[in-house]
Amino acid sequence: MDISPFVEKYGSLFIKSKFLVDGLYQGKHRSITFGYSVEFTEHRPYEVGDDLRFVDWKVYARTDRFMVKKFTDETEMDVYVFLDTSGSMRYEAKFHSAILIAGALLYLFNTQKDRVSLYTTSGFFAPPTRRKDELKEMFRYLENITPQNTFIPDEVFMDFSIRIKKRGYIILISDFLYDISYIERFIRFMHKKHRTTVGFMVLSEKEEKFPFSGGALFKGIEEEAIVEVNADLEKRMYLKALKEHKKSLSNHFKSNGGKLITLTDKDGVESAISMFIGGGR
Repeated sequence: MDISPFVEKYGSLFIKSKFLVDGLYQGKHRSITFGYSVEFTEHRPYEVGDDLRFVDWKVYARTDRFMVKKFTDETEMDVYVFLDTSGSMRYEAKFHSAILIAGALLYLFNTQKDRVSLYTTSGFFAPPTRRKDELKEMFRYLENITPQNTFIPDEVFMDFSIRIKKRGYIILISDFLYDISYIERFIRFMHKKHRTTVGFMVLSEKEEKFPFSGGALFKGIEEEAIVEVNADLEKRMYLKALKEHKKSLSNHFKSNGGKLITLTDKDGVESAISMFIGGGR
Protein backbone atom coordinates (compact mmCIF):
# COMPACT_ATOMS: atom_id res chain seq x y z
CA MET A 1 0.00 0.00 0.00
CA ASP A 2 1.37 3.44 -0.93
CA ILE A 3 0.78 5.67 2.10
CA SER A 4 2.61 8.70 0.68
CA PRO A 5 -0.61 10.60 -0.24
CA PHE A 6 -1.86 10.10 3.32
CA VAL A 7 1.42 11.29 4.81
CA GLU A 8 1.52 14.32 2.53
CA LYS A 9 -2.01 15.36 3.46
CA TYR A 10 -2.24 14.45 7.13
CA GLY A 11 1.22 13.73 8.48
CA SER A 12 3.22 16.13 10.62
CA LEU A 13 6.43 17.55 9.21
CA PHE A 14 8.37 15.09 11.35
CA ILE A 15 6.44 12.13 9.93
CA LYS A 16 6.81 13.46 6.38
CA SER A 17 10.55 13.90 6.87
CA LYS A 18 10.97 10.43 8.33
CA PHE A 19 8.96 8.89 5.51
CA LEU A 20 11.00 10.73 2.89
CA VAL A 21 14.42 9.97 4.36
CA ASP A 22 13.72 6.35 5.24
CA GLY A 23 12.68 5.74 1.66
CA LEU A 24 15.90 7.20 0.25
CA TYR A 25 18.47 6.34 2.84
CA GLN A 26 18.41 2.81 4.18
CA GLY A 27 21.44 2.57 6.44
CA LYS A 28 23.81 0.57 4.23
CA HIS A 29 25.88 3.52 3.16
CA ARG A 30 29.16 5.30 3.52
CA SER A 31 28.75 8.21 5.92
CA ILE A 32 27.94 11.44 4.07
CA THR A 33 29.68 13.47 6.77
CA PHE A 34 33.28 13.99 7.72
CA GLY A 35 33.54 12.59 11.27
CA TYR A 36 36.44 10.67 12.79
CA SER A 37 37.41 7.12 11.80
CA VAL A 38 40.52 4.98 11.51
CA GLU A 39 41.69 6.06 8.04
CA PHE A 40 44.04 9.02 8.44
CA THR A 41 44.51 11.26 5.38
CA GLU A 42 46.03 14.62 6.36
CA HIS A 43 46.39 17.33 8.98
CA ARG A 44 44.52 20.55 9.47
CA PRO A 45 45.01 23.42 11.95
CA TYR A 46 43.46 22.98 15.39
CA GLU A 47 40.23 24.92 16.04
CA VAL A 48 38.57 25.75 19.32
CA GLY A 49 36.20 22.89 20.16
CA ASP A 50 38.24 20.14 18.47
CA ASP A 51 38.81 16.99 20.48
CA LEU A 52 42.32 17.10 21.97
CA ARG A 53 42.62 13.35 21.45
CA PHE A 54 43.19 14.02 17.76
CA VAL A 55 45.96 16.61 18.14
CA ASP A 56 49.15 15.25 16.57
CA TRP A 57 51.65 15.90 19.35
CA LYS A 58 54.58 14.72 17.23
CA VAL A 59 53.85 17.47 14.73
CA TYR A 60 53.55 19.94 17.61
CA ALA A 61 56.97 18.88 18.94
CA ARG A 62 58.55 19.49 15.53
CA THR A 63 56.74 22.66 14.47
CA ASP A 64 55.31 24.19 17.67
CA ARG A 65 51.92 24.22 15.88
CA PHE A 66 48.73 22.47 16.98
CA MET A 67 47.55 20.24 14.12
CA VAL A 68 44.58 17.85 14.14
CA LYS A 69 44.50 14.54 12.29
CA LYS A 70 41.86 14.48 9.57
CA PHE A 71 40.17 11.24 8.53
CA THR A 72 38.22 10.13 5.47
CA ASP A 73 35.07 8.77 7.08
CA GLU A 74 34.44 10.73 10.23
CA THR A 75 31.06 10.03 11.78
CA GLU A 76 30.26 12.91 14.08
CA MET A 77 29.81 16.57 13.27
CA ASP A 78 27.66 19.65 13.62
CA VAL A 79 25.15 20.40 10.87
CA TYR A 80 23.68 23.90 10.58
CA VAL A 81 20.52 24.30 8.51
CA PHE A 82 19.93 27.90 7.41
CA LEU A 83 16.37 28.64 6.23
CA ASP A 84 15.29 31.76 4.36
CA THR A 85 11.95 32.82 5.86
CA SER A 86 11.68 36.15 4.06
CA GLY A 87 8.59 37.24 2.17
CA SER A 88 9.88 36.19 -1.25
CA MET A 89 9.72 32.56 -0.12
CA ARG A 90 5.94 32.97 0.20
CA TYR A 91 5.49 33.01 -3.57
CA GLU A 92 3.60 29.99 -4.89
CA ALA A 93 4.67 26.79 -3.06
CA LYS A 94 8.36 27.60 -2.55
CA PHE A 95 8.20 27.67 1.22
CA HIS A 96 6.41 24.33 1.41
CA SER A 97 9.31 22.75 -0.49
CA ALA A 98 11.90 24.58 1.60
CA ILE A 99 10.31 23.46 4.87
CA LEU A 100 10.23 19.83 3.76
CA ILE A 101 13.89 19.98 2.70
CA ALA A 102 14.86 21.48 6.06
CA GLY A 103 12.88 18.86 7.98
CA ALA A 104 14.26 15.97 5.96
CA LEU A 105 17.86 17.10 6.45
CA LEU A 106 17.42 17.68 10.18
CA TYR A 107 15.95 14.20 10.51
CA LEU A 108 18.62 12.64 8.26
CA PHE A 109 21.60 13.99 10.17
CA ASN A 110 20.01 13.35 13.55
CA THR A 111 19.56 9.67 12.70
CA GLN A 112 23.21 9.64 11.65
CA LYS A 113 24.07 10.74 15.21
CA ASP A 114 25.25 14.21 14.18
CA ARG A 115 24.32 17.33 16.12
CA VAL A 116 21.79 19.45 14.20
CA SER A 117 20.99 23.14 14.39
CA LEU A 118 18.36 25.38 12.80
CA TYR A 119 18.81 29.05 11.97
CA THR A 120 16.23 31.22 10.20
CA THR A 121 16.30 34.73 8.80
CA SER A 122 13.43 35.51 11.20
CA GLY A 123 15.90 35.43 14.08
CA PHE A 124 15.25 31.90 15.35
CA PHE A 125 18.28 29.84 16.37
CA ALA A 126 18.39 26.35 17.89
CA PRO A 127 21.95 25.39 18.92
CA PRO A 128 23.41 22.06 17.74
CA THR A 129 21.89 19.08 19.51
CA ARG A 130 21.31 15.34 19.24
CA ARG A 131 18.35 15.28 21.62
CA LYS A 132 15.07 14.12 20.10
CA ASP A 133 12.98 16.48 22.22
CA GLU A 134 14.98 19.48 21.02
CA LEU A 135 14.80 18.21 17.43
CA LYS A 136 11.01 18.03 17.71
CA GLU A 137 10.99 21.62 18.99
CA MET A 138 12.65 22.63 15.73
CA PHE A 139 9.96 20.75 13.80
CA ARG A 140 7.21 22.47 15.79
CA TYR A 141 8.76 25.83 14.94
CA LEU A 142 8.96 24.93 11.24
CA GLU A 143 5.32 23.85 11.17
CA ASN A 144 4.18 27.23 12.46
CA ILE A 145 6.52 29.74 10.81
CA THR A 146 5.14 32.00 8.07
CA PRO A 147 7.57 33.69 5.67
CA GLN A 148 7.34 37.45 5.87
CA ASN A 149 9.22 40.73 5.52
CA THR A 150 12.77 40.89 4.22
CA PHE A 151 16.22 40.54 5.74
CA ILE A 152 19.54 42.33 5.42
CA PRO A 153 21.95 39.71 4.01
CA ASP A 154 25.22 41.12 5.39
CA GLU A 155 23.80 41.36 8.93
CA VAL A 156 22.16 37.93 8.80
CA PHE A 157 25.18 36.10 7.42
CA MET A 158 27.46 37.83 9.92
CA ASP A 159 25.19 36.78 12.79
CA PHE A 160 24.97 33.23 11.43
CA SER A 161 28.77 33.01 11.10
CA ILE A 162 29.24 33.93 14.74
CA ARG A 163 26.98 31.07 15.85
CA ILE A 164 28.92 28.39 13.94
CA LYS A 165 31.42 27.05 16.45
CA LYS A 166 32.68 23.79 14.96
CA ARG A 167 33.53 22.33 11.59
CA GLY A 168 30.85 20.47 9.66
CA TYR A 169 28.05 20.98 7.15
CA ILE A 170 26.42 24.32 6.49
CA ILE A 171 23.19 23.96 4.50
CA LEU A 172 21.58 27.08 3.01
CA ILE A 173 17.96 26.83 1.84
CA SER A 174 16.75 29.90 -0.03
CA ASP A 175 15.63 31.25 -3.39
CA PHE A 176 18.91 33.27 -3.39
CA LEU A 177 17.16 36.09 -5.25
CA TYR A 178 19.42 38.79 -3.86
CA ASP A 179 22.98 40.02 -4.29
CA ILE A 180 25.07 36.85 -4.11
CA SER A 181 28.22 38.72 -3.10
CA TYR A 182 27.05 38.25 0.49
CA ILE A 183 26.74 34.50 0.01
CA GLU A 184 30.07 34.31 -1.80
CA ARG A 185 31.87 35.98 1.11
CA PHE A 186 30.11 33.72 3.59
CA ILE A 187 30.90 30.40 1.90
CA ARG A 188 34.49 31.49 1.18
CA PHE A 189 34.93 32.24 4.88
CA MET A 190 33.36 28.91 5.83
CA HIS A 191 35.69 27.08 3.42
CA LYS A 192 38.72 28.66 5.06
CA LYS A 193 37.38 27.40 8.38
CA HIS A 194 37.13 23.82 7.01
CA ARG A 195 33.36 23.82 6.75
CA THR A 196 31.42 22.38 3.81
CA THR A 197 28.59 24.55 2.45
CA VAL A 198 25.72 23.19 0.37
CA GLY A 199 22.96 25.32 -1.12
CA PHE A 200 19.39 24.37 -2.02
CA MET A 201 18.02 26.96 -4.42
CA VAL A 202 14.21 26.74 -4.33
CA LEU A 203 12.29 28.65 -6.99
CA SER A 204 8.70 28.59 -8.12
CA GLU A 205 8.05 27.14 -11.55
CA LYS A 206 6.84 30.57 -12.68
CA GLU A 207 10.10 32.18 -11.57
CA GLU A 208 12.00 29.49 -13.44
CA LYS A 209 10.04 29.69 -16.72
CA PHE A 210 8.43 33.17 -16.70
CA PRO A 211 5.18 31.99 -18.38
CA PHE A 212 3.76 35.50 -18.80
CA SER A 213 2.85 37.45 -21.93
CA GLY A 214 1.49 40.81 -22.95
CA GLY A 215 1.10 43.69 -20.55
CA ALA A 216 1.33 42.61 -16.93
CA LEU A 217 1.40 44.10 -13.45
CA PHE A 218 3.90 42.63 -11.00
CA LYS A 219 3.50 43.28 -7.29
CA GLY A 220 6.49 42.80 -5.00
CA ILE A 221 5.95 40.39 -2.11
CA GLU A 222 8.39 42.07 0.27
CA GLU A 223 8.27 45.75 -0.71
CA GLU A 224 4.81 45.55 -2.34
CA ALA A 225 5.74 47.90 -5.17
CA ILE A 226 3.68 47.50 -8.37
CA VAL A 227 5.49 47.52 -11.70
CA GLU A 228 3.87 47.46 -15.14
CA VAL A 229 5.91 45.59 -17.76
CA ASN A 230 5.64 44.15 -21.24
CA ALA A 231 6.20 40.50 -20.40
CA ASP A 232 7.06 39.53 -23.98
CA LEU A 233 9.94 42.03 -24.03
CA GLU A 234 11.15 41.26 -20.52
CA LYS A 235 11.11 37.46 -20.77
CA ARG A 236 14.36 36.99 -22.70
CA MET A 237 16.30 39.41 -20.49
CA TYR A 238 14.85 37.90 -17.33
CA LEU A 239 15.67 34.30 -18.27
CA LYS A 240 19.19 35.30 -19.32
CA ALA A 241 19.77 37.14 -16.04
CA LEU A 242 18.42 34.21 -14.03
CA LYS A 243 20.65 31.74 -15.89
CA GLU A 244 23.74 33.86 -15.24
CA HIS A 245 22.75 34.33 -11.59
CA LYS A 246 22.40 30.56 -11.07
CA LYS A 247 25.67 29.83 -12.87
CA SER A 248 27.58 32.36 -10.80
CA LEU A 249 26.04 31.07 -7.59
CA SER A 250 26.87 27.47 -8.48
CA ASN A 251 30.46 28.41 -9.29
CA HIS A 252 30.85 30.12 -5.91
CA PHE A 253 29.75 26.97 -4.11
CA LYS A 254 31.96 24.68 -6.21
CA SER A 255 35.08 26.83 -5.93
CA ASN A 256 34.73 26.69 -2.14
CA GLY A 257 34.31 22.95 -1.85
CA GLY A 258 30.52 22.84 -1.81
CA LYS A 259 27.70 22.48 -4.33
CA LEU A 260 24.36 23.97 -5.32
CA ILE A 261 21.20 21.91 -5.80
CA THR A 262 18.37 23.64 -7.65
CA LEU A 263 14.69 22.76 -7.81
CA THR A 264 11.27 24.34 -8.32
CA ASP A 265 8.15 23.98 -6.23
CA LYS A 266 6.81 21.59 -8.88
CA ASP A 267 9.80 19.23 -8.60
CA GLY A 268 9.76 16.42 -6.12
CA VAL A 269 11.70 17.24 -2.97
CA GLU A 270 12.74 13.58 -3.08
CA SER A 271 15.01 14.26 -6.07
CA ALA A 272 16.76 17.14 -4.29
CA ILE A 273 17.43 15.05 -1.17
CA SER A 274 18.50 12.13 -3.33
CA MET A 275 21.04 14.34 -5.12
CA PHE A 276 22.36 15.47 -1.77
CA ILE A 277 22.66 11.97 -0.36
CA GLY A 278 24.05 10.50 -3.55
CA GLY A 279 26.38 13.35 -4.36
CA GLY A 280 24.64 14.19 -7.64
CA ARG A 281 24.56 17.62 -9.21
